[in-house]
Amino acid sequence: MEDVWTMKKQLPDFVGTDPVGWITATERFFEMNEVPSRDKLQWAFMSMEDEQAMMWFYYWCEENPNADWNSFSIAMIREFGAQMVQNQESE
Repeated sequence: MEDVWTMKKQLPDFVGTDPVGWITATERFFEMNEVPSRDKLQWAFMSMEDEQAMMWFYYWCEENPNADWNSFSIAMIREFGAQMVQNQESE
């Protein structure tokens, strides 16, 4: 596996929008870099660039200590996908 810093640069940043696009790109990153399931949430946290997303992620993990990538992806789409729809409606 490549060095962590090089891999981090390849990981898409999550800026609080388009959770489906981010999840798709991140899953591709996981496949290309053979990231084990147990490490996926740690990598996801490293990609959080939006402060609200980081806080949500932190509290969500606290409430879901046995979470995996699939449950995280579903929760993320619910949280940030709903915000996308709200933002589009207000424009």
